[in-house]
Amino acid sequence: MQPDIRQSLNEADHQLNDLFAVKQLPFVREGRVKESAERWAVVCEDLEELQTRMLAKRSMVGNSRVVIRIGADGGGGFFKIYLSVLDPSAHSTASGRKSESSRFLDTGVNRAILIGIAGGTQENFVNLRSLWHSFRLPYLPSNCTIACDLKVANLLIGLMSHSSAHPCTWCNADKNCLHDRDQPRTFGRLFESCQAFQASGGRREQAKYYDNVVHSSLLAVPADFVVLQVIPPPELHLLTGVTLTLCQGLQREWAECHEWLDACGVQRDEYHGGSFTGNASCRLLRSTDQLRSMCPLAGLPFAAAFCAFDRVVQSCFGCQLLPEFANALLEFRDRYLDLAISATPKVHAVFYHVGDFCSRRGTGLGVWSEQSTGSLHRDFVEHWERYTVPEDHPTYSDRLLAVVCSYDDRHL
Repeated sequence: MQPDIRQSLNEADHQLNDLFAVKQLPFVREGRVKESAERWAVVCEDLEELQTRMLAKRSMVGNSRVVIRIGADGGGGFFKIYLSVLDPSAHSTASGRKSESSRFLDTGVNRAILIGIAGGTQENFVNLRSLWHSFRLPYLPSNCTIACDLKVANLLIGLMSHSSAHPCTWCNADKNCLHDRDQPRTFGRLFESCQAFQASGGRREQAKYYDNVVHSSLLAVPADFVVLQVIPPPELHLLTGVTLTLCQGLQREWAECHEWLDACGVQRDEYHGGSFTGNASCRLLRSTDQLRSMCPLAGLPFAAAFCAFDRVVQSCFGCQLLPEFANALLEFRDRYLDLAISATPKVHAVFYHVGDFCSRRGTGLGVWSEQSTGSLHRDFVEHWERYTVPEDHPTYSDRLLAVVCSYDDRHL
């Protein structure tokens, strides 16, 4: 062992300590009774300097194509916000490219840096606002996108849930007309709707008259920005959500459709509310020939819709954007509407917003995917379990800070 290796390894585990702090922030737990309490959180207090160090470490200084991706999600007992820096053009080819200084893809969990984390907190607007504002981020850089699921997306821009009258993150479509598109949401119109809602008395039962905007957006961007510029459609959640919707429709026509699932070796994931994992969804989409051979005549239109959705996934849900993606999206919409079942917010997003986003960016959704959030839950919890103590333990805050800094140093 070289003489200075121990010192070098020790220093490598403390490259970011000066940028992070542990502090108590106000959080709420919603239920029959709304409970408020302060909880320990670790946050980055200088995102600009963190970005500078990330770019330097990854040999990306001066690259005008660099995009900042901020991800947010709950899971694994923690609410987490993370930061990635990546060059979209490096991932839009068939093979993609890894950072020159790393064996990991910049889009993956192993290159994600935690910038905010709090344990035992629900996913709700108050908690997200508390953690987000702790960064003291005066504005969102123009080259920044957000990676999150649809629930967090609506929380970030001040919308009610996806069961509301105007559920879509990206346009004002009515929940009963999701087979069609409506006026794109801009941050300026979000602000105006929120102001009008608050001026009316702020009663949530009246929110439908104000496009269901009930809070000010947490994202500080120019008023003329459309939401689609900042929040991409979430690849993984659209994949699993649309597949589940098609399966549920198929089951109403063919009660024994579980036989097809069994033949494909697929089960619903109870951890995710009875949905399918991404891999299981892809397996079903690739098994439409088998579905046609097993289902009754009433199931054949669903087989056609599954097949059409598979072409969508192949053409624009990866990092590459294939030339036929626009035709694939139109074909899927036609085949889905043949089913005479309702369009969900996720189906609506595939109909209208996936194509718009991919055309704008010139890449598939995979570059911007929220998939790494799920992996980050598992990855961080494995790291934390070696040091975990109860929240009321006197060393909890110090341990949480030390673990986050250690975790981030290894991902730098």
